[in-house]
Amino acid sequence: MNRKICVVGAGAVGLSTALKIQTECPNAKVTVLAKEFYDKTTSFAAAGIYLPGEDEFINDPAIFKKWLQDSWDHYSKLCNSKDAGKAGAQKISGYFLFKEGYKYKRPIFADIVYQFRELSNEELKTISYGYFITTVVLDPSIYLKYLEASLRKNGTELIKAQVNSLEELSNDFDIIVNCSGLGSQKLANDSDLYPVKGQVLKVEAPWMKHFTYVYSYDATCYVIPGVKAVTVGGTREKGNYDKRPDSKKTEEIWERALGYFPELYEAKRNYVIGGLRPTKLDMLVKPEILNCGNGKSIPVIHNYGHGKHGIALSWGTATESAKLAKSLISNSNL
Repeated sequence: MNRKICVVGAGAVGLSTALKIQTECPNAKVTVLAKEFYDKTTSFAAAGIYLPGEDEFINDPAIFKKWLQDSWDHYSKLCNSKDAGKAGAQKISGYFLFKEGYKYKRPIFADIVYQFRELSNEELKTISYGYFITTVVLDPSIYLKYLEASLRKNGTELIKAQVNSLEELSNDFDIIVNCSGLGSQKLANDSDLYPVKGQVLKVEAPWMKHFTYVYSYDATCYVIPGVKAVTVGGTREKGNYDKRPDSKKTEEIWERALGYFPELYEAKRNYVIGGLRPTKLDMLVKPEILNCGNGKSIPVIHNYGHGKHGIALSWGTATESAKLAKSLISNSNL
């Protein structure tokens, strides 16, 4: 009998998880339910670069690094495949710079990415510390459509629907996978999950080929070229639930970027977009048995809390979720 699996959420995490489950559990019937798809998701606003930090993920660095490695293995393979163009995947090099106050710690991804080197004193000049890396960027405006198309090709249904509780799905599915991002405040009753609002500009500047990320106590500034646009950012507003762009902050971002990168002066500003990063001090990928009342229960796999690294970590946590789903099917009466 085909097992029915519901993935709740259609950002990069939800779509990747559904695709990985469909691959690992080919006899299962996978359905994606989400209130928002494509350009309404937080993933669409992202730059899509594989440049993960460790600040939100401190409890288990070993499993965090495994997720990073699993994601990297997939993305680097995608970058070198015939699907690279369809997926919006490209290799990119650039600089990560700290203006002041940096206490050295070798980045967790240093031995994963294509290239990593610390900058010399001659290169640093007025910068406290920095490094040059070659990594991967996935243009979300292309990548999300690629994931959706891959799912449909495999027979997965993508349905726009408001999910008010996980319990309401228990009559129609055998396993629920919760990738609802910030929606898990309600669906998983998680009071430790909170939004960090980000706001960026998407601009046309095809002459910009390298990314640069400048970290400062005052404000962080970055430019990240993608296939279709250059992402210029950004903001980090903890606890702000309003994802609508703030015009004052837009001009602050732009003026700050021009100060660092005058080569942006002739860029065409296409649009401004905001998103709410679903952040948790220890991001969650774990199973539980959900009691739905009337003696009924259903297995649930939670996969949320990726913060600013939704795309960078999505394939790694999708792989973990698919492993859990496969185990539930193999080791139970489902």
